[in-house]
Amino acid sequence: ITTGDGIQTYNIGGYAGYGSGSFSITTGIGSSTFAFGDNAARSGGRIDLDLGSDTDTDSVSFDGLVGNIFIQNYSVTYDDKVDVVVPSTWSGIDDGTDIVFTQSDQTITFEGLGGVGGSTDPLDYFM
Repeated sequence: ITTGDGIQTYNIGGYAGYGSGSFSITTGIGSSTFAFGDNAARSGGRIDLDLGSDTDTDSVSFDGLVGNIFIQNYSVTYDDKVDVVVPSTWSGIDDGTDIVFTQSDQTITFEGLGGVGGSTDPLDYFM
């Protein structure tokens, strides 16, 4: 899905990108809010979110377990946040290209933020 500009709210629900499926959305300029239910991208699935290259605050929430999540154009500077279950239990690494957080078999990758000395503290990204 590719959207236009403006304030956008998406209530995706559970099981998006589940079971080797995929879900992808690219937003334009303006604040975006995504709400995913439980089991987002679980069982081999994938979700790609492009938050848009802008100065607006974006937020993404996951109401349960996740699988493979990839987020582009995330900005710590503009207070973008991702809401996950028990954020303090995630661990992060900088792989030189991306900042990758894992918790058990769950992965959230912030694409393009690695290699520049960015934080790998989950509380800087997750709420």
